[in-house]
Amino acid sequence: MSNLTVSRHFVQAALEGAERLGFDTHEMLREAGISPDLLRIEMARVSSDQFSRLMQVLWHRLDDEFMGFGPRRAPSGTFATMCALVIDCPTLEAVYRQAFQFSRLFEPMVTMELKTCDDTVQLVTRMEGEIHDPGYFLRESILVIWHRLGSWLIGQPVELTKAEFAYPRPAHGDEYRHIFHCPLAFDSNRTALTFDKRFLSAPVIRDKSEMRQF
Repeated sequence: MSNLTVSRHFVQAALEGAERLGFDTHEMLREAGISPDLLRIEMARVSSDQFSRLMQVLWHRLDDEFMGFGPRRAPSGTFATMCALVIDCPTLEAVYRQAFQFSRLFEPMVTMELKTCDDTVQLVTRMEGEIHDPGYFLRESILVIWHRLGSWLIGQPVELTKAEFAYPRPAHGDEYRHIFHCPLAFDSNRTALTFDKRFLSAPVIRDKSEMRQF
């Protein structure tokens, strides 16, 4: 089991969409191996494995990889289909451009768009339509998934130089330092990750069997 842990906040935030839609979230927690009583403890944390299982339960029960937060459903298997497309890309730049092209097939669009400027690159969040994301969980998840997927595909961390958010610093803002490992800016005019352009030419080193495991 991984030694990494996840704050109680993110467990509760992940369930907000399911709660809004009337699902039994205590049952979901138990299925993921998390005691509902644990969430009463302010400083409680769960293992990353437990949190991953909770994500799988949410995706499966809601048949929605946006977990009830988005402007539409993203049926189970959407992310896996995108991964199957990008695994054959030669470089990180191709990965992000292919992923964007896939995501824009769905309306309203919920994705990240690659924008280059001189020596730096930004992955900019694009969300159309009305979202139901009071705890910012969907917006945080999109950033983390796209960044971690890219880093995993090229076998090295894509080192971020800045993470900015088009909303005020949330109460759990201190957790962002451990997630993004870079300077943070809130109340920005965009939600985006910035990194050095050199990462775009990094080759994809993973294969399809590894992608299935991921």
